[in-house]
Amino acid sequence: MKKRILLSRSSTFEAQAFAWVRAKDRWRAGSKVAVIAAPEVLPPPEWFFSRVAEDDREVARGFYRKFIHIEGLPVVAAEVVNDLALQRTYEMVKQMLAGRPDVVAELGGFGMYLIIIGRDQVYTDMPENRNAPNPAYLNERVRGTGGLPTSFGEENLLSLP
Repeated sequence: MKKRILLSRSSTFEAQAFAWVRAKDRWRAGSKVAVIAAPEVLPPPEWFFSRVAEDDREVARGFYRKFIHIEGLPVVAAEVVNDLALQRTYEMVKQMLAGRPDVVAELGGFGMYLIIIGRDQVYTDMPENRNAPNPAYLNERVRGTGGLPTSFGEENLLSLP
């Protein structure tokens, strides 16, 4: 019998985890399982800013106020982002890459970091994107990008409207 873990959030964003057991090609709820405990959200340490492009570094120091790391892979956000969004990112990445510490180490090793864009922020609010061409177009359409760094919206992490 195969098992998969599904994390969901209640309206109060309290983590709940359920084991889903596959029986005859159908998933059914099983017993509760432990939720991955995310570390405390802290201010970014100075070493993080060496990952930010030199032209954006000073702006980033004033902008990023929240930090969590996943075995060396940093996650950062502005003060307006709910701490739960960083902790949810931690949970998701830990589960997606469970059993693959080599992948996390490789991502961290070449300077990757993750940015959470606040629900009321726009793409060009991020220091790395502040000089992007055609900001009105980007801010209307973009809620995150892949690459170095990778960014995504707080609303997607916390199931916000």
